[in-house]
Amino acid sequence: MNIRTMEHQRQALLDKIERLSLQQPVDERAVQKLKNEYNQVITRTRNQHYGLPCDILDIFPPEVWARMIDFAMPSYEDDEALLELTLVSDKWRHALVSTPVLWSRIHINGRDQDSLAKIMTFIALSRTVAVSIFISAPPLHDHETLRDLVASIGPRLREVVITPNYGAFPRYRFPRQQVVSVFDQLFFDMSDLVTEVTRVHLEDDSEEYMYKELWRQAENTPLAPKLDAIHGGECDQASFQLLQDRFERLEGLDSWMPIQNILVNNLFVPEAQLLQIANAVHRVPTEIRRVGLPRLGNLTSLTYGSGYPDALVSLLDLVAPQLVQLVLKVPSSRLDTLKVGLTTASKLRRLLLMVDHQLPEDAEREGRSSRLDWGPIVPISTLRYLNVWVIRPLSDEVQQTLRTLILRFIEMYRNVKDAYFSLKDPEGFIEAVLRHLSTHSGIQSLSLNGYILRSSSLPPKVTLKHVERLRISDINLLSWLEVPTLCSLEYVWTSDMNENSISRNTNVRKLSVTRNQDSLSCDIHLPVKSFPFLTHLRTTFARSSINGSWTDTFSVGSFLYLSSISIYIRGALDLCPYPTMFCYQLLCEPDCCPSLEEVHFFGYPPEWDILLIMLERRNFLTTSAVSRIKRLRLPFITEELCDPVVSLLRGMFVNRPSNNELVLGGAPLSLLDENLSGCYVCLVNMMSPCDFKVAAKSEWQPHDGKKLRSFLGWHGPSPSTAREALEWIGVRQSLIQDFLSELESWGNMYTRKMSCYKTRQAFQISEHGVYESW
Repeated sequence: MNIRTMEHQRQALLDKIERLSLQQPVDERAVQKLKNEYNQVITRTRNQHYGLPCDILDIFPPEVWARMIDFAMPSYEDDEALLELTLVSDKWRHALVSTPVLWSRIHINGRDQDSLAKIMTFIALSRTVAVSIFISAPPLHDHETLRDLVASIGPRLREVVITPNYGAFPRYRFPRQQVVSVFDQLFFDMSDLVTEVTRVHLEDDSEEYMYKELWRQAENTPLAPKLDAIHGGECDQASFQLLQDRFERLEGLDSWMPIQNILVNNLFVPEAQLLQIANAVHRVPTEIRRVGLPRLGNLTSLTYGSGYPDALVSLLDLVAPQLVQLVLKVPSSRLDTLKVGLTTASKLRRLLLMVDHQLPEDAEREGRSSRLDWGPIVPISTLRYLNVWVIRPLSDEVQQTLRTLILRFIEMYRNVKDAYFSLKDPEGFIEAVLRHLSTHSGIQSLSLNGYILRSSSLPPKVTLKHVERLRISDINLLSWLEVPTLCSLEYVWTSDMNENSISRNTNVRKLSVTRNQDSLSCDIHLPVKSFPFLTHLRTTFARSSINGSWTDTFSVGSFLYLSSISIYIRGALDLCPYPTMFCYQLLCEPDCCPSLEEVHFFGYPPEWDILLIMLERRNFLTTSAVSRIKRLRLPFITEELCDPVVSLLRGMFVNRPSNNELVLGGAPLSLLDENLSGCYVCLVNMMSPCDFKVAAKSEWQPHDGKKLRSFLGWHGPSPSTAREALEWIGVRQSLIQDFLSELESWGNMYTRKMSCYKTRQAFQISEHGVYESW
């Protein structure tokens, strides 16, 4: 029997099941018999596909599939993933253990009792290839064990990554001293074992959001071929001095040629003056000179984000001709000091400039003119990434200076392919920037952050002929932009979106929408007519608290070609209605988004009864023109629900907990029991209860009923909703209303924590099973 015949048979059985399910009374025995026949058809169909070549080991040569697996492995996580892949089959196990490069990342973390066995397995299977080691700080193995492990690797060790073990530290404490301590232990107590190391990465995760964004953008910047760099986060003065002292000692070891050129050139230096550090470390008496800093001959990357002393200006002027990357925080009153450095930086590939109207307390303050008079523009053809942030609103005079600087940048850097501007400036500035950028032929990605269109009279349209990716804060900006090659669009949700002014764009395939914390409550919907061929949609809700979203409604509309949607809930874990609103729409309108195959929920899942009944209705009781949902990503799920969800994605009927048992996690009585511990998130999602106790309610505390009502309240279903779905919705609303009525009196006396800090494992679920999501 061919696949087409089985598809017709499958659809015929679904139609019979639907007809019998609508008859009253329902003949349960006949319906179950048809379901069994349906499952048999699905099993035969799956068996037909098993003979097809779908194993990457069969499709790709070793040099390709090995890179695919290596790319998919987590770089800074545990080593469990690769070991689990050896369990796929005998063929996979033989292929993996015969590929040494896959085992070259060795995690020395000591998280479980098999840790040493895993480490030795990786060391043995990596054979003769160069390896990287990842060590947690403080180390979970003793000094002798760590020395034996490093010795067993020998001269193959090329890279060392030291990351904090955050579970060992109180919240909000930065463990950078522990990271430096492990660095000490490894490079001085075991100096004879690490003579071939060429790269060190120290991590402390202490950067502010802006610095993290800059760091993410700077990660892949190419440096000079012979330069090995040490990377790290923000350090205090003591830690920075320790690192400098250690590298002074490292340079004194004649045998350490491979590590001799390592520079501390990506650290955010603290508020202390750069000149003081230079004097202490390099013994430069007065000012920075090349003869006093011989190691700067190879400096290609400079990052400085604290203070702006004259010494830094001298340093920038000195090393500018060899810089490949520059990340700099500069006061708005001293923009003129960039002239020499930027006009001579002929090799610069990435420039990330933060303009701050205020100076740090310890920064040097002198009366300076901020006027820019750079003379003729000298083109620099190497720059590919231009990023300018304005941290605080600027005065009118400084705005004019910054405007001149930005326009000179656009004239100077003609080959920029990725530009990011966060300018906090009137729209006339943005118009000038866009008109200048429209003359660039190489720009592919453009971001305008924090800009809101305020003018009712729009200027003449600007055409960006080559931009493929656009990131804007106000979608109404598209009303005076022509972007014929646009493929990817990101914007922030605004309640005054004028859909009629947004032209139809048939090239956009990816759309990302953010609902910001300062957005007013509204009907959140997406402009379907403007992007008819959309295939991937990402929606982000920055306000996860239900207290601020109780009047919101969220609907996707019906995109004909949409195959994947991701719903992100940012912020602290809290009960959040948006994921359920989306599943509710698919439940009431199963023909919505007929090509949808995968849904990703990040941060908070939908309510389980709505999710499961939506999957049943979507994957079974629909026409063959609608694709079934085949893949889910959930931030957490109980073991009890894993098998039912997999079966529904597989397209097979299965016995599962009833919808009544899933409402409120089946725990409405537990939620109102002051003797039972647990937060609302744990209980509603059927997780094992946390240790939070119910507390007596004080007068100033908000009523739990208000918090939960916005999470559980629902608007009426659409007129096209099928009868069996309407019946369940009516039952559900009655159950919830009964619970809320009881909560009114209970909540006058008691209150329960909304969420806890319990670690929950995210999962990817498909017809092939449940997998942990990294």
